[in-house]
Amino acid sequence: MNLYILAEFPFALKSEGRTAFKNVTSCEIEVKKDALVEVIPLDGTPARCFLPDEAFFRKSSPDAVKVRLRTGGAVKFEKRAPALPFAVLFQKKLKNAQLTAYTDGCYKFSIEIPDDYRALSFKEKISDAGEFAFKNARFFYVYTEKKRLVCFSDGRLKTVFDGAAEEYSFEGAFVTKSTISGTARTVRAEWDYDGEAFRPQRAETESAAAAHPLCDQVLPYVFAEAALAGDDLSAYLSADLAGSAHRVRDYLGKFVGVFPPPRRENDIRPALLYRECEGVYAAKYLNCEIAGGKIVNLTLI
Repeated sequence: MNLYILAEFPFALKSEGRTAFKNVTSCEIEVKKDALVEVIPLDGTPARCFLPDEAFFRKSSPDAVKVRLRTGGAVKFEKRAPALPFAVLFQKKLKNAQLTAYTDGCYKFSIEIPDDYRALSFKEKISDAGEFAFKNARFFYVYTEKKRLVCFSDGRLKTVFDGAAEEYSFEGAFVTKSTISGTARTVRAEWDYDGEAFRPQRAETESAAAAHPLCDQVLPYVFAEAALAGDDLSAYLSADLAGSAHRVRDYLGKFVGVFPPPRRENDIRPALLYRECEGVYAAKYLNCEIAGGKIVNLTLI
C-alpha cells in the first residue's frame, strides 16, 4: 500500500525496523499493511508507532488526522502541545453571568450563570467571548484564534452553534462569512434560531461560473468545488443532467473537501473527502464523462 505521512515537526521514519527517512516533515513510502511504522520526532518526544491497516485508518487517534485512499492512506500528525500552567487569560462579568478564558493543561473556557455552569477545552487560544441578543433571547459566544465560533443558549447553556467563521456579526442578524476549505469561494450565511439550534436561513457564495470553456481535466474540479460551495451546478452539466442538478448534489452527499490524489495514486480525477468521525476521513474519486465541455455522466468510485 502507499502511505503518505505529514507532520508538524521534523521526524525520522522506520518501517519494519529499517530507517527509511532521517529528517523530513513529509514523505511517501510503499509499505505492507502489517508492517510496523515508526514516526520518530527529532525533538525527543515519544514516537508514533502504528500498523497502517484498515483498522488504523478507521479509528480516531489523538493528534492525528487520517484519510483512506484508493491505494493506501494518508496521515498527518499534529505537534503535541506542552501542558499549559493555570492562568486566567481574560474574564468578562455580565448581568447574571461570568465568562472566563483560562489555561489549565490546555486552553479552556467557562460560563457561569445562576442555574448552570459549562466548561469547554480548546486546542487553540481563545481570542474573544461575549453575549448577544437574538429574537428577544440571550446567547453567549466564544471565538478562537483558528476562527472557530461556538454559541450557547442562556438558561441551560446548550451549544446552539459550532462552526468556522472568518468574520461574524450579531448586529441585526446573525451572519457569518467563511472561506470553504480547498476552494476559492467565500460563503456569507445568515442564521436563524429554531428553538434548538441556529440553522442556515440563506447563504450567498461569492463566486461565479467560469465565463470561458474549461479543459476536460479541470472541469471536474471546478464542478466539485461548486457542489461543495452550494453553487448552481447546471452550468457544468449537460442539458439532460442540468434538470436533475438537485439529484446530482444528493448523489455526491456531504463531502467536506476536494483535492487531487497524490502522485503515487496515478490518478488525475478529483478526490472528494468525506468525514467519518473526529480526525478520520475517506476519499472517493469522482469519475466524469465529458462531451462538448459539459458533464454528461458521473460516478463516485
